[in-house]
Amino acid sequence: MIQKIDYKALQTKLNENKVTAIIDCYTDWCKYCVLLAPVLDELSKEMEGKIEFCKINTDENPDFAREYEVMSLPTILFIKEGKIVEKKAGFMPKEAIMEIINSKMLDTATVN
Repeated sequence: MIQKIDYKALQTKLNENKVTAIIDCYTDWCKYCVLLAPVLDELSKEMEGKIEFCKINTDENPDFAREYEVMSLPTILFIKEGKIVEKKAGFMPKEAIMEIINSKMLDTATVN
């Protein structure tokens, strides 16, 4: 399941522990954000217990967008142990997201 969070909650999440997460930076008016949502929803179910999935509306959280230099939507932040290991802008198919998950976020490359 994907949790909708705000900037303060995200900061807390990143600072409090070594979280491994995918953050979907979106807006309600972005058509590619709408197309990406079911892809991330499917992945969140497949990766439950391994990676946390969150989404943050950049219109509602402009300070977040500035600090993390979110210039295009959607933008996906890949976070391992509280640190951004990859940042991708634009729609991504499930396979491309899984490739980043396997290569940069998980300890083993055996998850499909």
